Amino acid sequence: MGDSKVIFVDTRIITATSKNLTSMVKKGSFREDLFFRINIVRISLSPLRDRHDDIPLLAQHFLKVHKINMTERKFCDDALECMKRYSWPGNIRELENFVENIIIVADDEKIGVCDLPEEIRGYVNSDYVLDADVSLSDLEKQHIINTLSKMNGNKTRVADTLGISIKTLYNKLKVYNIPYDLR
Repeated sequence: MGDSKVIFVDTRIITATSKNLTSMVKKGSFREDLFFRINIVRISLSPLRDRHDDIPLLAQHFLKVHKINMTERKFCDDALECMKRYSWPGNIRELENFVENIIIVADDEKIGVCDLPEEIRGYVNSDYVLDADVSLSDLEKQHIINTLSKMNGNKTRVADTLGISIKTLYNKLKVYNIPYDLR
C-alpha cells in the first residue's frame, strides 16, 4: 500500500452465505464481477436442522477443539437427542458457540440435559403418556422422579431445572413420599 513496488501475494478467500447469490446478481443486488471472482468452487450444504445425524459428531468435535486444559467432556445420549431435535437457526456457528459455552458452564465431565439451555432443553420429549385418568399430582410426582433420575439425585440441579426452590423440592419429596437418595 502506497509503494510503487509490486508484491505478489498468494491468498485464498473462503466465503459462506445462506443467500442465493445467482438470483441476487440477476436482480442487481449483488455485484456480478465480485460474484464471478468468488464463485470458483461451490459447495452446497443443507442447514444443520436437516442433518440431525451430524449434530452428535459435530458437537463431540467442538468439545475436543475448544477444551481448555480440562478433562475430556462428553454429551449424554439424552442431551444429544435434545440437540438433534433443536432446529439450530444459527446453523453450525450456533452449535459451535453453544458447545464452547457449555464447556465453561457445565460442572460434570458428562454433559446432560440439565446442562442444556432452556431453548434446547424445551425440545425434550416427555416420557409420560398423558392419560385422562392420571391426576395432575401423579404427573408432577412422576416428573420429579424422572428429573431426579436424569440428574443423578442432584437436588439443586433438579430444583433449578423444575424452576422451584430447593425448599419447595424437599417439600414435594416429602408430600409425594419420594426417597431423598433416588438416583
